[in-house]
Amino acid sequence: MGSPLYNEYEGTFENEATSLSAVEALGDAKWALLANHGSLVVGKDLRQAHLRAITLEWRSKRAYEVELAGGGKPLNDDESDQSIYRR
Repeated sequence: MGSPLYNEYEGTFENEATSLSAVEALGDAKWALLANHGSLVVGKDLRQAHLRAITLEWRSKRAYEVELAGGGKPLNDDESDQSIYRR
């Protein structure tokens, strides 16, 4: 499951309507990208959320490096099903 891209972010999460809308868009995902703002990462506690934030940053840097190197080849469905991220 991919991370949601949340386009309706209009400020801080101090606004209850904004917070509820973001939670709804997040669904069961562990993080979401806030269009033109950054990311939203959740966890059962601060440690888990922090580790997920670090993981998201690491994956983003690797994706950027792959893009700079000329792009990568997407995995086909069979390869994707065998991926460690799908287990």
